[in-house]
Amino acid sequence: MEYWKMLTQRVMKQCMCDVLVEAREEAGMTQVEVARALGQHPPHVNKTEGRDRNVLVVELPEYAGAVKLDFVEVAKRLDRCWKVAAGQLPPARGGAKGGKRP
Repeated sequence: MEYWKMLTQRVMKQCMCDVLVEAREEAGMTQVEVARALGQHPPHVNKTEGRDRNVLVVELPEYAGAVKLDFVEVAKRLDRCWKVAAGQLPPARGGAKGGKRP
């Protein structure tokens, strides 16, 4: 069975938010700065990071670029978080990138 089939949407969404917040913080950016880079209002980023809205996969490259990351790196971090949540990998140190359990 594919690991992601063992996860609830809530867990998958939490990982997504963890990865996005961590990426923004690593870039040293505020939500306001990310919103400005995306051409959005700050509540949009707040709702995205707070699990109040669903993030479409087509939005990820733009978000990744706004926080100065490659989309592939964001996808790898998300994949690792999901694998940790599914028990496929041990948690590593360092948050969502390292596999924080949601």
